[in-house]
Amino acid sequence: MRKQSALGFSVLEILIVLSIICVLSTAAMVGLQTVRNATYVNDAYSMVLREVQTAHQLAIDQRCIAQLTFDPNGTVPNAQGTGTMLIQLIKAGVSRNYETPQLLPPGIQFTTFAGMPVTGSLPAGVPPDGFGHGMFAVDFGTDFGGNKTDIYFQPNGTAMDAATGGQINNGVVYFGRPAQLATARAVSLMGATGRVKGWRLLTVGGASKWK
Repeated sequence: MRKQSALGFSVLEILIVLSIICVLSTAAMVGLQTVRNATYVNDAYSMVLREVQTAHQLAIDQRCIAQLTFDPNGTVPNAQGTGTMLIQLIKAGVSRNYETPQLLPPGIQFTTFAGMPVTGSLPAGVPPDGFGHGMFAVDFGTDFGGNKTDIYFQPNGTAMDAATGGQINNGVVYFGRPAQLATARAVSLMGATGRVKGWRLLTVGGASKWK
């Protein structure tokens, strides 16, 4: 009688298959994390643009003052270190929240970045729209010292640095993943017109430039 050959896999074969599975799983997880991080940056970019544009439009539509406050340290319990934004509507001196504080996506903060263009840097470093010095993460009121974190949109669409009797409020806010220059984003505001513009930091000819 012929002896039947043994069926199944050897221990070595099983270990090889498991090793391959582990390597593929690790590579997939790293790839997913990279995609997720990029998504968070893009979400933050859209979110900040939307908040500024929404506050501007609310002031016009509801004929009130729309106050937009940026808080780099967070205004929500258990969210310290997570940047937030909050729109409040002011009518007849009475303020009410338009929304709950809006949190930046995970891992994203209002922050400046080492290596981004600042006024006076070479070659020809220029902050977005030329506002401020690129030294503060939230930098409104750049024509008179900067570093202000509140915008007061008026019913005519202009942005001021105070609810009443303020000055035109030009400025810019920077955000991204801390210490990761490639993720740097910015949103600038021209106070006289309420124009809002989004920016990405690109490397051109070996130098960083806002585009």
